[in-house]
Amino acid sequence: MGDAHFALGAMSDSALAYETAAARAAEAGLRKTQIEALARLAVPAWYLDPPRGNDICEQAVEESRAHGDPLLLAQTQLATACFRLLYDTWRNQDAETCASARHTIRRLSGPSTPENMFCGTWQAMQGDYEEALSKQRPQ
Repeated sequence: MGDAHFALGAMSDSALAYETAAARAAEAGLRKTQIEALARLAVPAWYLDPPRGNDICEQAVEESRAHGDPLLLAQTQLATACFRLLYDTWRNQDAETCASARHTIRRLSGPSTPENMFCGTWQAMQGDYEEALSKQRPQ
């Protein structure tokens, strides 16, 4: 539901759907689902309230770190660093986090693993157009 609201431009409804999903997952003890919902919540939150979006990103990364799944941590780090680069300020630390997280994801799950949708935008911003385009083509 959060994706549908987001696609329709209903950012408040999108954020509410993801926030509800994260809370329910936490209540049920589904940490991975909670972390994924938090990472998705960060997107509409950046539109509505950038400091809150950043706080949600930090929470998602900390929850991922505590969960102990290195692939989930790398995916969450990639998403949240991309969000900061695209919606906040360009920081070299975030660009380095993106590169490191992408390397970890490829190492743990293989080169054909789908990447975060914001990763292509980040690559294009750096001038890496071929790599950004290759992620948009079917393998």
